[in-house]
Amino acid sequence: MSQCNHGWPSIHDYNSLAAKLFAQHCFDEPLQFIEQTADNDYLSSVCLARQVPTRLNNWHDLFNNISWLAYPRLKRALYQCFLQEGIGHKRRTPKQNLLAQFDECGAILATSDQRIFDCLVNHEWPQLFWCERPRLHHAAFMIIGHGLLEKSLQPFKAITAKTWLLKVDQSFFTLNHHARLRYIDQRLAWEIRHSDHWSTNRLQPLPISAWPGWWSSQHIDFYQDPRVFRPKRI
Repeated sequence: MSQCNHGWPSIHDYNSLAAKLFAQHCFDEPLQFIEQTADNDYLSSVCLARQVPTRLNNWHDLFNNISWLAYPRLKRALYQCFLQEGIGHKRRTPKQNLLAQFDECGAILATSDQRIFDCLVNHEWPQLFWCERPRLHHAAFMIIGHGLLEKSLQPFKAITAKTWLLKVDQSFFTLNHHARLRYIDQRLAWEIRHSDHWSTNRLQPLPISAWPGWWSSQHIDFYQDPRVFRPKRI
């Protein structure tokens, strides 16, 4: 990317990278980044024109565009469902709230190990992240939310992802990084469009500091802090 404006990418930089990535991955729905103006309606732009309005020199939009480049099908599915769900409603619906949470603060946890999901759903934090930590070698944790990435500029222990639990075959872990991204992008786009499960437990809370390597001093006491690793509500 160009180094003008103290290293901030330009609209040209975003579009050049998008053209390269989409050509490599045979993406058949072109995406264009445009500069945000007062006349841009973000939702209409991304859903109808496949254009992503962008504020320059802005961390929030930088991270949002990175998410668009990594997960273009997934992101478009989010906004299309959000737009469609709002038809006939004067206020946001519960489904729209969940879609917005996932867009801003979402992450994906992919694994073939049901025990990992069970521990998360039951908030068995020390059990999973300390006592049974080797299980996490068979899981992938990927951040989607651009708001979550922006919070990580000034990290604190309680930053929490709204996490989509995705059951995958063990063969997923034989894929390289780019192939995993493409798989997640296609699979989640389909699930977002076709899922009829949009209750409040659709997304599981997961403090990102829990994941191995995300915090400098992880030990069993670390996972027993109830201010961050809250017990499951009964």
